[in-house]
Amino acid sequence: MAQQSLERISLEPGTRIFHEGEPGDKAYLVMEGMVEISKKVGEDETIVIATLGKGEIIGEMALIDDQPRAATARVAQFAHLMVITRDDMEARLARTDSVIRQLLKVFTNRLRAETSKTAERAPVIR
Repeated sequence: MAQQSLERISLEPGTRIFHEGEPGDKAYLVMEGMVEISKKVGEDETIVIATLGKGEIIGEMALIDDQPRAATARVAQFAHLMVITRDDMEARLARTDSVIRQLLKVFTNRLRAETSKTAERAPVIR
């Protein structure tokens, strides 16, 4: 399979990239700017669990384990992102050793669990 050209997008501060609980069909490589990752705790409370910048990937867990988004991603500082589609990720994973694919699933499950624990302990933003 020929490698696809990945789409690039530019987003203004405050733009929501994806929302916690949504199905995930894309991941994003931050080429420039900053993205805030937040998680709901309680009904109306949210905590910021990470601020990510250049070279970081967001939204990858949903592509690996086909589970809903574990958190919300919002642009904190004008951002240029490279879009990684589910099809592109699956094509890349198909070329990877099956043991490595299984390890990615295990790591993703552990990361989801740790993200939830972090959210329970972090200060709340109202």
